[in-house]
Amino acid sequence: MYVTIHAGVDIGYPDPVHCPPKLAAEMLAAVGAEQGDPRVILAHMGGAQMPEDVLSHLCDKNVYFDTAYTIDKDEPELMKKIIRSHGADKILFATDIPWNSPKNCLSALYDLGLDDKENELITHTNAEKLLNL
Repeated sequence: MYVTIHAGVDIGYPDPVHCPPKLAAEMLAAVGAEQGDPRVILAHMGGAQMPEDVLSHLCDKNVYFDTAYTIDKDEPELMKKIIRSHGADKILFATDIPWNSPKNCLSALYDLGLDDKENELITHTNAEKLLNL
């Protein structure tokens, strides 16, 4: 079973932030998520509107991030840095309708300048592996 958790700022209910990257890292350690296949997916690249904290606290953890909401909102170079630091093999393509469209998110991903292998992992290979397809 996989668990998806909203991570970072919720733009509808911004205060308090219930799952900031530092707390997410503590939760992963507490549930023993560092062993085996990742079973937790942190939405919004590990922390919506908190990319620097994601880099500091989560990029070396055994957890998936999804690209929902963040991929076309955050600074492209910062998104690329998170993907490369965390590993494209632990990133899942996702959108967050109505906040952004799949077309814009896919364009934003491709505009990052990742290599073909990284894009393939993010857009489908990781999900195929996760879902045993």
